Amino acid sequence: MSQVLLRRAAGAGFPVASTLRLLVANGSTVDLYSYKDPFGTMTFVESFDGSGSGRCAVWSPNGQYALNGRTASPYASLFKRDGDALVNVQDLTEPTDAVVSAAWSEDGNTVYVGAGTVIYKYSRSGDTLTFVSSPGSALAGELQGSTGLSLSPDGAYLACAHDLSPFVTVYRTSDWAKLSSPASLPVGRGNGCAWHPSGEYLAVAHNTSPRITMYSFASETLTKLSNPATLPPGHCNGAAWGAAGGYLVLVGSTSPYWTLYTFSAGTLTNVSTAPFPLGGTGYGVAPLDAKIVCGHTSGNRFMLFTFDGVTIAAGPDPSLVPSFSGNGVTMVSS
Repeated sequence: MSQVLLRRAAGAGFPVASTLRLLVANGSTVDLYSYKDPFGTMTFVESFDGSGSGRCAVWSPNGQYALNGRTASPYASLFKRDGDALVNVQDLTEPTDAVVSAAWSEDGNTVYVGAGTVIYKYSRSGDTLTFVSSPGSALAGELQGSTGLSLSPDGAYLACAHDLSPFVTVYRTSDWAKLSSPASLPVGRGNGCAWHPSGEYLAVAHNTSPRITMYSFASETLTKLSNPATLPPGHCNGAAWGAAGGYLVLVGSTSPYWTLYTFSAGTLTNVSTAPFPLGGTGYGVAPLDAKIVCGHTSGNRFMLFTFDGVTIAAGPDPSLVPSFSGNGVTMVSS
């Protein structure tokens, strides 16, 4: 898909270029920052001073809605975009613990929200989210990172990375059936996971070497693939795919605080990020085609990069620096 999508203005006879939009969940009482055109003339749009600190922010695929999770009640809110501005249209009442991760369906009509060991499924109609159900059994451990939930491209399976064995759990979303754990588990606490856009692979970021575990997925079975030749330097806090699954980005605890792999036929090949270290421990990650944003603990709190499949280039610095760590990041073109 082209990075710049085109849409028609109502009543107009010419196409209008869509705008890249970035949200940063901030680990402080100002829990959400919004930016416009981050790779161009970056403009800070607004921030929201909520209760607790921000843990995740996730755009709906069409960029009309965003789900923001935080550490204090109300633990999650639904925002609607009105032009460049965001309007809080609903505070969710069901979660009773910090909401650390969320995942939208491709049509934007379903969203899964993760808090502690519980997952909440909501349907969306207009500006309203309605609670549908939760799994009959809670996760074995607590969700950890902003990429802790990942919905398969067809919406049929929800992967969850959590802090106790088996460290990754996959549910069938139609009936909340829990699939069998893989024969070879991730090693150590699961912090993030990401379905490949094909739905045929699942990446799990975790604490202990090899720190990234890749699985193929077929007939509701996860099968571990070979570890990459070059492993991440420290424990990994998040994972996300870019460029239609052509590359995988991980963020973590040890400099350069992010790891980049190209991906082909089940094999991850490392691309050095050493010349482009983040300002501190990486927590949030969100690629969009050839563009990458990583949220971290120090300095600018988030950094921007482009990757053409061969070369990394640094993007612009933030026009306004968030006050604390970039726990969760999300980009959309709308």
